[in-house]
Amino acid sequence: MKVPYDESQLRRTLRFLFERRMPSARPQGVALVALGGVGVGAAKFTDMFGDSALLFWASSALISSGVVMFFIARISVRSAMRTLPGYFRLDQQVLIDSEWLTVSTTGCESRMHWSWAEEIVETAEGWYALFGKSHIQLFPKNAMSKEEQAAFGQFAATFKK
Repeated sequence: MKVPYDESQLRRTLRFLFERRMPSARPQGVALVALGGVGVGAAKFTDMFGDSALLFWASSALISSGVVMFFIARISVRSAMRTLPGYFRLDQQVLIDSEWLTVSTTGCESRMHWSWAEEIVETAEGWYALFGKSHIQLFPKNAMSKEEQAAFGQFAATFKK
C-alpha cells in the first residue's frame, strides 16, 4: 500500500502519540492555573503568612506552569515536526503480512515484527500500531480499498499482545 506524505496527518499522528503517553496534561494544567489563581487571590485580599509578595510570585509560577502544561501537546508536536528526519516527509510504501510490517521510503527501510507491537488502535482516519513508547505507524483508511480496510480491520480486531 502506498501512503502519501501528508503533513497534517503527521501532526495528528504525533498528537495522538503524545496524548496516549501523557493523557492528564490538560487537566493538570487547568488544576495548576486554578490553584495559582486561588493563591493570587489569597495574596491580594489577605496578608497570609506575613509575606503576600512571596505567595503572589509562587502563585504566578503555578499559573505559568499550568499554562505550559495545558499547551504541552502543541508545543511537543511543533518541536517534533522541526526535529524529525527528512525521510518522515516522504511517501511511504507499506507492506503488511501476518508476521512483519515493512515501511520503506527513498533511502530508508524499517521492518518490525508484529510481536513487538503493543496494540493497534482504530480511529476515524485509520489504525495506529504502537510499537513501544515512541514508535507509531499509521495505516490510513483513505490509502486502502474497502477490501483492504475490512481485512486490516479484522486483523486489528483479533490482534492480541
